[in-house]
Amino acid sequence: MTEKQVTALAARLEVDLSSRGVCPACLSFVVFALEEGDGRRVAGAVTRVASMLWDEGLDVAVRVALERAVAEAVDGAAEGRREFEERGFRSRTFRAVVRRLAEDLAEESRRMYLASLN
Repeated sequence: MTEKQVTALAARLEVDLSSRGVCPACLSFVVFALEEGDGRRVAGAVTRVASMLWDEGLDVAVRVALERAVAEAVDGAAEGRREFEERGFRSRTFRAVVRRLAEDLAEESRRMYLASLN
């Protein structure tokens, strides 16, 4: 799968900031790297945080979401699940989910900040 396909799959998976194993404090490391805009720093932050979130139980939420996506014949879901099972928190699928969750957290924080100004 291409990086674009992995990102699209991660966006389709039913995992969000309220899912089991999500740690906003952990994701904040990725958010800070995203704000800096340095791709290498983002990748490094995702790598560090992915192992933490795996230990927190995010793997269960992602596994369930992948199974559902496979059952619904979502493009790339079968390949994403296979790679997830083989590589764990190092899989591109899991890492893409971690990055998306960090992006979601950043957006939620922006919305809350703007709402506080009213």
